[in-house]
Amino acid sequence: LRLRGDALLQSCQLAPAEATAIELEALAKSRGDRLPLGLSNRLRGEVAAARGDLAEAQRHFGDARRQLLENADSEETEELDVAWAESAIRFGELAAAREIASRVRPDPTAAIETTRQFVAEAILARLDANEGRREASARRLEVLAAKAAGSTSVRRRLALLRASAALATATGSAEAARRDLAAACDLARSAGRLVEALELELEMADVDFAHGRAADGAASVEAVARQAKQLGLVQLSARGRL
Repeated sequence: LRLRGDALLQSCQLAPAEATAIELEALAKSRGDRLPLGLSNRLRGEVAAARGDLAEAQRHFGDARRQLLENADSEETEELDVAWAESAIRFGELAAAREIASRVRPDPTAAIETTRQFVAEAILARLDANEGRREASARRLEVLAAKAAGSTSVRRRLALLRASAALATATGSAEAARRDLAAACDLARSAGRLVEALELELEMADVDFAHGRAADGAASVEAVARQAKQLGLVQLSARGRL
């Protein structure tokens, strides 16, 4: 059920994803198990975020974290924190995103042992770049690139490309940033991660606007807004109209 919910969410099937969350809640009640309940709330939080309801997303994420911690499930708690941090970035809550991602990577010098730790470190690298901490971002990226060498993990490759693009943007390397974002967008679409692909289209549009390609940027924004609206992705649709 957890994997199905994640796949439905990534392919923008919000109503079926919400139905899966209801199934997880029913499973939790039938078993008396808090793990499915935590997973249900995490999925509900991500659906709420996609629909543009920040308060509802935060409420469900908070409930999920409490339930997963009560179940002593550190792995799923870290997965939740990664999803929560990514959601916070989408809403422009960058300080919150850093705080949440840092729960997964409290010690930046510690070895990266899991994909969720890799993604959290990549989120922190993006935030460093966006906040002008280019050297810190570059140090994180160096570690991430070495760790990702030879990896076939789509999540790792996407996280690395997005972090690399953020640093390129921060240093004024528009072509490098757009190249990384385009590669990430193609990868996300081929992996069925439509939500992420649309986000990446908007990030490419930001690069276009910042470097004299206003017509290209406007066309991308309009296309994303139209597709996001059709899919019920209120938060992305609103970003696309800005």
